[in-house]
Formats: sequence, structure tokens, C-alpha cells
Amino acid sequence: MKIKSLEIYGYGRLEHRNFQFNHDFVQIFGENEAGKSTMQAFIHALLFGFPKEGEYEPRLEPRFAPQYGGNIELEHIDGTTIKIERVFVHGKEKVKVVHDDIEKPIEWFNQIMNYMTKDTYKSIFSFDVLGLQEVHRKLTQEKLEAYLLQAGSFGSTEFTDLQSTIKEEQAHLFNTDEDTGIVFEKAKELQHLEAEIRSQDDVKAHYAQMYDTHQKDSRRVEHIELQLKELEEVKGHKEREIAHQKDAQEWKALELKLNIAPPQFPEQGINRFEALKHQAQNLSKDLELREEKLNQVTSEMDAIELLPDYLIEASRDVIKREQPIKQLHGDVRGVTQQRDTLTTEMNTLMQDIGWQKFETVKLSQKVQTDIAEAINKLEKQELERTQINRELQFVTLNVDRLSNESKALNKEKVHDERFNKAQELHDQRKALESKSKLFKKLSKEATAFETRELNKHKLQQTIFVITAIISLAALIYSFMNALWIPGSIFSVVCVIALLMVIFNKKPDVRFNDELTEEVKQLEDNIYKLEHDFDLSFDLNDQKVLRDKLLNVNVQLNREQSQKEALQEHLETTQKEIEATHKVLIQHKTALKIQSNYPNNRLTSAYRAIHKLVRIHDEILKCDAKIEEMKGRLDTFEQSILTLIPKLPVKTEAASIFHDLKNMLTTDEKEKFQYSKNADKRDLLKKEIEIINAAMQQNIDEQHALFEEAEVEDISSYYAKEAAYVSYHTNLERFNDLSELLRNQAFTYEDNTNLAEVPEAILNDQLLDIKTHIKSLVDERSNIQQHLNELERAMQQICEDDTLSKLKFEYEIKKNQFNKLVETYLSVNYIDTLIQAHINEVREERMPFVIDDAAEIFTYLTEGRYTKIIYDEHLTTVAADGQVYHPTELSQSTKELLYIALRLSLIHSLRRYYPFPIIIDDAFVHFDKNRRERILEYMLKQQHNQIIYYTCNRSSTINSKQTIVLERNKKEVK
Repeated sequence: MKIKSLEIYGYGRLEHRNFQFNHDFVQIFGENEAGKSTMQAFIHALLFGFPKEGEYEPRLEPRFAPQYGGNIELEHIDGTTIKIERVFVHGKEKVKVVHDDIEKPIEWFNQIMNYMTKDTYKSIFSFDVLGLQEVHRKLTQEKLEAYLLQAGSFGSTEFTDLQSTIKEEQAHLFNTDEDTGIVFEKAKELQHLEAEIRSQDDVKAHYAQMYDTHQKDSRRVEHIELQLKELEEVKGHKEREIAHQKDAQEWKALELKLNIAPPQFPEQGINRFEALKHQAQNLSKDLELREEKLNQVTSEMDAIELLPDYLIEASRDVIKREQPIKQLHGDVRGVTQQRDTLTTEMNTLMQDIGWQKFETVKLSQKVQTDIAEAINKLEKQELERTQINRELQFVTLNVDRLSNESKALNKEKVHDERFNKAQELHDQRKALESKSKLFKKLSKEATAFETRELNKHKLQQTIFVITAIISLAALIYSFMNALWIPGSIFSVVCVIALLMVIFNKKPDVRFNDELTEEVKQLEDNIYKLEHDFDLSFDLNDQKVLRDKLLNVNVQLNREQSQKEALQEHLETTQKEIEATHKVLIQHKTALKIQSNYPNNRLTSAYRAIHKLVRIHDEILKCDAKIEEMKGRLDTFEQSILTLIPKLPVKTEAASIFHDLKNMLTTDEKEKFQYSKNADKRDLLKKEIEIINAAMQQNIDEQHALFEEAEVEDISSYYAKEAAYVSYHTNLERFNDLSELLRNQAFTYEDNTNLAEVPEAILNDQLLDIKTHIKSLVDERSNIQQHLNELERAMQQICEDDTLSKLKFEYEIKKNQFNKLVETYLSVNYIDTLIQAHINEVREERMPFVIDDAAEIFTYLTEGRYTKIIYDEHLTTVAADGQVYHPTELSQSTKELLYIALRLSLIHSLRRYYPFPIIIDDAFVHFDKNRRERILEYMLKQQHNQIIYYTCNRSSTINSKQTIVLERNKKEVK
């Protein structure tokens, strides 16, 4: 899986950026704070999701871009394309996965990624200088060895740290060797508590007996209290009857008094009658005031004089033209001033472009577009020429450097025939070494196998001989006794046994001989090669030298081709610049501009000429407007002179508008006053009519009240009102008594009976109830006294809470003990699982990882170290045969060993996880030779894409494989 492109909408300091990854190895170069780490975090976020709130990893939300997120395009191992878009919208993360134009769920992509997590990816495929510095901590020999092995088997030290934590937790919980730990202490405490609890169990029996007696007496007390409650309710009812007997008697008397037809009287009759009388008096006063005011308004209207209508219309026509005439005077001044301004601006523009007078030139949108395109084209061509010169200079330096390096390497390289023979000698020595080891390991097994085969052959021969002898004896016996059928059977068995003896040959085991022959032949070939050819040179150095020479030649050819292409491109660009200059000179001639006028200001000059033409047209328009407005002003002055003699006021042409306005204002006030008085006159007439109607209505309402009360005069009306009030007062008292008795739970029958029962009978009934209550209270008191004695005895037992405390403490400690046991078993189970997983991974993966790591380590150290061995401990073998532990290596060599193990692990996982490798400036502590050596090795890799972030650009990597990050101009430093 490879990254093909990145599109960043907004992530940290990177906004609206696109990056294309067209190679298996991509160098991303940028200065500090250019966004290298931000791009690396963006790749992690697009593959595995944005960091959540509260995580240790920063979210890097953009400060200037409106959108947070972006998309990444991946090339799958089967050649298909996967595009992932992640954005953060409305507080939620949205993800879209498209596989060959078909949208897929995110679970499908997780399955494609083999459910790889972000942390696992970082620990295996993404590493930086901090991971290398970890090998330089003050680690013991075993810890450094474990750290390096973890880098080769898992990619991180999480399993080792987890195992250490689990061991500490196991010792803390229970140490089986020394019988210590929390679990052991809790078990001893439980045993001690069980013994104390058994000694407290005898107290239970006596307490149970007292408890049963207490329950029986308690139930009897509850029964007595229930009876007392019922008697108290009866007593309360009887007391209420005695208390409300007089109310019941009054209620009965009122019922008899109200048993008549109720008198009829208007509602609020007296108040309504008094209100009508007061209203009639007020209406009489209002009528007198309205008639007096009507006479006053009529006399004021007769004293007002108004202007004729024709003079008002003529004056208004003149006043309407006041604003247009004033506006016309202002327009004349404004247009004159505008003409002067345009003339000044026109002279300034002609001076800027070098014109002495106004010229007529041909202008069009196409001319402007052609000029802008030519200027833009010229700028791009000059910029491209500068870039080509810079790249040509850089490529020339690379060609010279690579040529010198190729010559030096050719001098050090041995002849091809000697190199091939040395390679053959090395292969046969390696084969001899492996077969010698194999011969030593298999010799015992081969001898044991030969012995087993010979013993097996002897046993078979013995069985066949014995069978033949027994069959022959049985055959002779059968023929002597004329037993033909058994004799024939024994004869066949005898023949078969003899044939097996003859054809059962001795096994020919020559395993050891064949292996010995192969070993001897290899020794002869090695001896012949050593004496027939001069192979005293270092084969590994020659391999490294030839690989380096091949890379140098490839780079030299590539740089020479690039140099020739750049030279051709430079010539073409120069011709294009000259052609563009000719086009711009033609445009200057057409615009009547001097040829030495700057090219970059030609567009501004075109806009200035276009503006000059527009200003010239506007000046002509201003002259026409001024003449037309002056004519209109002369016409208006002639019409004013004919109106002035007809006006009733003295005025002049200069103050005509002011005098006419004053005249019309005075007339309007007179008209307004006349209209206002007319409205008042009409209103007063209507009010007089309304008052007369109201007085008649008042008289009708008084007669209606008398008819409703069935009376004819005022005195009878007031007497009828007194009878009505007395009836309703008695009715209200009756209702209050009924409500009072109803609230005391008395029914109609209860009220009637209570009014008829004498008070002495009620008192006797109340006395009987109180006597019964007293007897029940005495009985309850006796039982309660016995209960108190039982409670005191039980309280003494209950106050001794030793047993309950012991049981409670026992349950608590038992639960704690069970949880500790579960925890201990869980920790042991986890330890077993982790150890089994580590052993399985190391047995299956470590041999292949160690072999690949040895080749990588040999290449990176230029043959100074030839092997990595992992039997009981991890060691390295130098070219002189010396064995070194990782703690004995130098700082940079330890880092190379760590890188070799990590890369070997990635190679072993590529069938399942063919993911890109991300390196964030991890080689800053290496010297130039070792850093270039590592980069050369990574350039050869074909299985995993490598993205290398650095602030120190390498000359080994060409510009096509390099992406340069520039700082964002908007950032505040």
C-alpha cells in the first residue's frame, strides 16, 4: 500500500495544500516550523482518525482555514485506488472511503488495514530520533538486549514493560516461595475470625425465646390500640353532636320560617334607582352648557375672511418650482466644478503616459487581454529562466562530483573474474560451514538409524527362519499321519518363509558416507580456489564498492540527461522571451507610447488611456448640460414677472418664494380655524340630540323598575326592598348552618334527629364510652410494662454487638479475599497469555528477522560487522571474528543495530501489513557517510514506500523525489 497524494483542507499550520507522492522513496524537506511534523500527524489522522478531546496528542485545529481535515489517496497492493476523506463538521468527525469510485464503509477499510491501530503503526512503521535515543539510556546489559529484541519482534517495549508490571503485581498479591503477600495475610485473618464467631453462637437461643414472647405481647398491644382508635372516633362523634345541638335546633327553626314563596325585587334595585336619579340631574346640566357653547362658535365663524382660489392655485404652482429652481442653480455650479476636475485629471493622466495632447487610439477588450497575457507570459518566462539556471548549476555540480567519484571507484575495483571466483569461494565456505554443522548434528542420529535398521533386519530373518523350521516339522508330521489338508497348508507357509529369508536383503545405509563425501568435495574446491587465484582482497568491501559504483553510474547518467534537457529548455525559454518582447513593442506603438516605457506598467497605461477617452466624453457632456440648464432658468424668471402685480402683498423676484409661503400659511391658518369651528358646531348639535335621547331613556328605565317590583310609587318601592333583604338574610344564615353541620359529617336526618334529642341522653352515652376507653388503657399499660422488661433484657444482649461485628467483618474480609484471589488468578492468566504470545512470535519470527537484520546491519556498517547471533543472548560479530554485546558498541552503531532490527521486522510483516514507512529526521546524529549509506539502502527498497522528513536536504536524493515545504506567510512569528 502506497500513498499517492495528500490534500489538506486545514490541519495545524497547513492549509489548502496538495502533495503528490510519485515515487517509492519521497524526501520531504523543510526548515523548522515549516509543517513536517504536522503533515506526519495529518497522515496518521487520515488513516486512523482525528485525536479525541483529552488525548495526549494535539488536535492541530487550523486557525485560518474554515475546514478541519482533508483527503488521502492510496494505491492498494492489487493496483486499485482507495481515497479517504476525513473532515470535522458540527462537532463530529465525518469519514468517506471510496474504492475505485465505489463508496465503502469505514469497517471495510479497517479490515484492509488488518485492524492496525494508530499506536501500533507508530511503534512499527513510524519512528523518529527519540526512538533511537532510547538505546542510549543507562540500561543494563539484559535491558538493552531486551529493548533491541523487542524492536525486532514487536516494534516496541510494551510487552516487556507489561511483563515487569505483572511480575510486581504477582509478588504483591501472593509469593508462593516465601508465603507472603496480601492474599496470604487475608487468609490468616479469615481463619482467626471464624474461630471467634463459633464462640459467640450460644447467645442466639435465649435471645430467640425472648423475641417470640415480645412479638406476641406486641400484637396484643396493637389490637388494643386499634380498639382505642375506634372508640376515640365514636367519642369524637358524640362530642360533636353535643357541641352542635343548638346549631341543629336553629337550623330546623329557620327551615320552617323559609318555607314560603320568595319575594320578587329587581337585582340591585335601590342602587339602580338612585343612579338613574343622579343621571337625570347631570343630563340637564350638560344640555344647558352645550347650547351656550353652540352660540359662541357660530359668531366666530362669521368673522373669518378667505383668499380667492385662483390666486392660491397660482401661488402654489410657483412654490412647487422652488426646489427644482434651487436644484438647477446648484446643478449648474456642480457641473461646472465637475468639468474643471475632469480637465485636471485628464492633464495628469496624459503626463503619466507621456502624451502632450489628447490622441485618438483604437481600444478593445482583446487588446487589453493580449497585453496582460503578454506581460504575465514574460514574467513566467523570466522566472522559469532563473529557475532553469539555478537547477542547471546544481546539476552541473552533481555531474562533476559523480564523475570524480566514478573514476575513483573504478581504480579501487578488482577484475570481474577475480571477484566472481572470490564470490564462489565465499559461497562454498559458507556451504562447507553449514554442512559441517549439519554433519555434526546428524552424525549421532544417522548412526542410531543404521543400528535400528540392522537390528530390524536381524529380527526379521530370525522370525522367518523359525517360521520355516516350525512349518517344516508340522509338514513332516502331517504327511506321516496322512493329514493332507493341514500338510498342504504348512507346505505353503514353509515355502513363503524360505522365500522371505532369501529376498529379505540387508539394508544399505550410506547416509554418513554421502555427507562426508560432500564435505570433502567442498574442501577440495576451496583449496583449489585459494591456490589457483589471488583472492586476498575483501569480498564484502568489493561488493559494497560495486554497488556504490553502480549507483554512482546510474546517478551520473541520470544527472547528465537532466543537464542536457535543462540546456535545451534554457535555449527554448530565451527565444520565447525575445518573441514576447517584440509583441509588447507592437502594442506600445499602437497605443502611441514611447518604446522605453516599462513593460510591467503597460497594463496600467492601457487603463489610463481608456480612462482618458471616458473623461474626454464626460467633459463634452458637461458643456451641453450647462447650456441647457441656463436656458431653463431664463424662462422661469419671465413667468415670475407676470405674477407679481396680481398678489395682495408687496414682493420682488428675489424673495418671491418666501412671501408666497407666508401668504399661503396665513390663509391656511384662517381656513383651518373656520373648519375647526364648523366641526365644533356640528359636534355640539349631535351632542344635544344625544342628551335629549338619554333623558327620555332615563325616564323609561325608572318606570321599568317600578313595574318589575310591582309597585306604583317610590315609598312602596323602598318597603318592598326591605322585605326582600330580610328573606335573603335568613336564607344566608340557613345555608351557613347547613354547611357547618355538613362539615361535621351530619346528614339531613342527623340534623333533624339531633334537634329532637334531649341533651341529657347525649351526655350519658358519652360517659359510657369514656369508661370503656379507660379499661382498655389500663390493660395496655400492664402489657406495655411487661414489654419494657423484655426489651431491657433483649437490649442487654443487643448492646453486646461482638457477634454482629465479627460476622460483618468476616463478610467484608471474605469478599476482599475472593476479589484478591480473582485478581491473582487473572494476573496469572494474563501473564501466561503474554508469555505464550511472546514465545510464539519469537520462535516463528525471530530467526527470519535476525537473518534479515544481519544483512541490513552488514550493509549499513559497510561490512565492519558481518553477523547478528541470537542463541541465549543477542550478540554481533565483527569482520575480524570478534563477538560484541550491544552494550559494547558505539552510540551510532547501536542506533544502526536498532534500525536494522526495525527494518527487518517491517520486511517480515510486509505480507500482512504492506504500509508506508514514515521517518521523522531519525538520522540527525549520524555522520554524512552513514546517513547517505542508510538513504542509499532505502532507495533500493521496493516493498514498502518510505516517506523521509528532514531539515537537512540530502544530495543522494534527486529533486524529483523531493518535496519542499515552505512556511505559511500568514503565520505570526
